[in-house]
Amino acid sequence: MACRVGPATADRTCFPGKEKPMTTETVRVHEVLEELIPFFMAKRQEDLAAWEDALVRGDAETLGAIGHRMKGTCASFGFTALTEMGRELEAMASSAALDQAAALLDACRAYLASVQVVVVRDQGF
Repeated sequence: MACRVGPATADRTCFPGKEKPMTTETVRVHEVLEELIPFFMAKRQEDLAAWEDALVRGDAETLGAIGHRMKGTCASFGFTALTEMGRELEAMASSAALDQAAALLDACRAYLASVQVVVVRDQGF
């Protein structure tokens, strides 16, 4: 892994095996999604807990399902970095190559701890 930054100092996160770090992201969401963001973020925390549990059990099927769900849901809300993390987790699970899944989990936690969500009204979106 090129870098690993914990939530307390999360000005950068990165994906396992990637050379280029990803800067902290500000995600712009349309105002129609504003009321759903707290629920969306709570569900991501549930995903992280399920991800960790599945890792302990070596459950590639559950990890694949979590990755697939993250990929779709996060794309719908405009969280491109989380979408990519979901895509990577799903790919790891489908090939049963889970050796980097814990590092990806750490990156996902750091990202969620540092991402900023900005609600954009109709004008300027």
